[in-house]
Amino acid sequence: MNVQAWCMSWWTRLKSRRGILAVGLVIVVFGVIPEIAIWRVQSLIELRQHPQAQRMLSLANMLSVRRGEVHFQMARIKRRQRDFERMREHLLVAESAGWPVNLLHREQWLALAQTAQYDAMQTHWQELFTHAGSDGPEICKAYVLGAMKRFRIGDARRVLAAWKSDFPQDANAHAVAGWIHGVQMEWSDAQTEYQLALDLDPSDTKSRRGLAEALMQRMLFTKAMEEWLTILKMDVTNIDARVGCGECFLRLGDSNSARKELLAAIEQDPMQVRGLLLAGQLELAVGNAEPSVAWLERVVAVRPEDAELRYTYGRALRAAGQLDAAREHLQYRLVAQEHLSRLVQLLKKIPFEPMNADLRADVAELTFQWKSHHEGRQWFLTALDVDPHHQRSLEFLAAHESEFRERLNIKNEMHSDQSYSLRSDDPQ
Repeated sequence: MNVQAWCMSWWTRLKSRRGILAVGLVIVVFGVIPEIAIWRVQSLIELRQHPQAQRMLSLANMLSVRRGEVHFQMARIKRRQRDFERMREHLLVAESAGWPVNLLHREQWLALAQTAQYDAMQTHWQELFTHAGSDGPEICKAYVLGAMKRFRIGDARRVLAAWKSDFPQDANAHAVAGWIHGVQMEWSDAQTEYQLALDLDPSDTKSRRGLAEALMQRMLFTKAMEEWLTILKMDVTNIDARVGCGECFLRLGDSNSARKELLAAIEQDPMQVRGLLLAGQLELAVGNAEPSVAWLERVVAVRPEDAELRYTYGRALRAAGQLDAAREHLQYRLVAQEHLSRLVQLLKKIPFEPMNADLRADVAELTFQWKSHHEGRQWFLTALDVDPHHQRSLEFLAAHESEFRERLNIKNEMHSDQSYSLRSDDPQ
């Protein structure tokens, strides 16, 4: 064989090998890698490692022909992240790509559960619990919150126990348990559960706030202060933590530090109701009647129905020598006492008659008139949860809708009023 012939033969073989390599590379890039990515995504979702799963899905989306599965798995992640609009978009793409309808329906049921649409879920709970898989935490949380809304506390506790047992690393189970104990005013148990949640997830601000509030209820203000300060280290703009610090200082007798924290909170949010109330109580306690009246006047403008608030305001007016003005507010609270006592008795009945819409509406009316319009409205909505056609609740909400909007406008106007002095000249 001459040199020219040998060179031609060698070149032909080389091109053939290159072709084979190219074909192999295409198979690896567009066949093997996407399959590995999708398999890995499924594993990561089961392990609830959603950021890693999203990165793998991005790779699979560029290379895989399995468009339906890619968008279905992305919909699952978005649902767990409570991004329901994006979830819907991905489900529509998965449906158009021919993904099984029963799996699409299951995602829709889970979304209904997570968005508290419990009436629509009644026939689907058994199916979801039977095939919970890694969606167990979302299913359990939705069921527990739904049960609590109907005051089925026993059912809530049973599912919660299973949730903690099946998913021992899920901090959210302990956070929800802490909330339930708080609702029951079992503050020691609430403290324990919130601490367990934080042991699993120290970044959970809501659990840390729950722990701080439980500690305050137990009069452990120094420990509560530590939790509020930890929240502020994570987010210096957290106004609830700022007010919490102010209240702890107030209860510990440090009026100067309390005033500093409360004024900072009010400066950040001029309609921080809790901050305004505490500022008023602080000034009243140290004998500064005029500043106390000024702070409490702002709260009463937004919450004139609150009998206890009106009583505090009346005391401040009396201390400031405004006896005629004080009399009106003190008398209001005197009249309210009988109604508030009845409210306490009705609230005690709710756990024993959780599906009694009339009872809930009675609670709603008394709460609305003598305690909080917002809370009263929420109670009427819970009456509609158990009876969507409850006439008294529907009529009341319709009649007061304009008032709710007006109340919101008042708050917005006071937010924008920058002429009010936030700083006290009193050195105390």
